[in-house]
Amino acid sequence: DEYRSSGGRILDFLRANGIQVTPREEINQEEWKKSTPEEEKQRRMDELRWQYEPRIEVHFINGGLFYLYSNPPVQKLSGAKTVRHLPAN
Repeated sequence: DEYRSSGGRILDFLRANGIQVTPREEINQEEWKKSTPEEEKQRRMDELRWQYEPRIEVHFINGGLFYLYSNPPVQKLSGAKTVRHLPAN
């Protein structure tokens, strides 16, 4: 279960393909302060707007992961012929 606790296949894929690590000096470690009800409402509204914005990169990553594991093997069709029916004159 050590493999699962380290993130599994998806995190392995992201690490191998450029997951960015935030440098420690860029992490905000300021004192936590309580927000007012109005600030909280604004934060939640912004979150909801962000949630439904179209983000092409996210869909591309998810699609890539989906197709990475869900693509069926390609089988070559041998001897497939098309028959064309022409109208009789």
